[in-house]
Amino acid sequence: MAAASDYSQADLERALRQAGIVAGDAALVHVSMGRLGRPAEGMSMDVMNRICLDAFRNVLGPAGTLFIPTYTYSLGKGDVYDPATTPSTVGAFTEFFRLLPDVVRSRDPMLATAGLGPRAAELLQGVAPSCYGRGSFFDRFNGSGGKVCTLGIDLHWATFRHHIEEMAGVPFRRPKKFKGKILVGGAVQEEEWTYFAAPFLPNCEPNGQPLATAIKTAGLAKEAPVGRSSVIAVGAKDYFDYAMAALKRDPWFTAKGPACSEAEIAAAMSK
Repeated sequence: MAAASDYSQADLERALRQAGIVAGDAALVHVSMGRLGRPAEGMSMDVMNRICLDAFRNVLGPAGTLFIPTYTYSLGKGDVYDPATTPSTVGAFTEFFRLLPDVVRSRDPMLATAGLGPRAAELLQGVAPSCYGRGSFFDRFNGSGGKVCTLGIDLHWATFRHHIEEMAGVPFRRPKKFKGKILVGGAVQEEEWTYFAAPFLPNCEPNGQPLATAIKTAGLAKEAPVGRSSVIAVGAKDYFDYAMAALKRDPWFTAKGPACSEAEIAAAMSK
């Protein structure tokens, strides 16, 4: 007897639409397929990856663009980053997506993002040498009218929040310069990129759950059940504006806290 399933591709497509994803959207998606449970179509990783991809492409349609994190953290590890070949380190679906034909990938040697669809090149090519700051992919995505989406994980896992924190100038993170090598056009180039980093202090550890809960409570994010988990989506601009206002009221809102001194943070960052 076949094992019972938890969801199907049709269920996933229905959930995406219930969460507010529509044809023509630009969607930045963080995926954890395993947390959805057992798909009706089969349990292999290839099947699960294909279900996820096809569901998003069917819902977004030919005018929509799907963006997936394919982070490598190459400069932080001292590795050469090659946008064409350096594997993603953030999950099986992200690597599956990176290898698809016609995918465009950013040159960010820390937080490379890949895109598939008519707006991929527009938002990913020629980004500034900043992972979260002005001119970064996240900055462009904020102005794109796109939606931040999580599948199988909660909204606080979406790294778009760190772009907002940099724009807000939160006290518990600092710009940190990384120098490293990127392979461009067959030649290795040395470049300097800025990453908005948290010091190794317990007070400065990330805590995005209160913000994610507040956004859902305010009705800005929509959540729809699928399998053993859910899909959540929120407009990037709505997310940005709400979080900026929250961080203005409490600059430590998205950190573990309590607040510590400038001197403590500066000393930790210098190590």
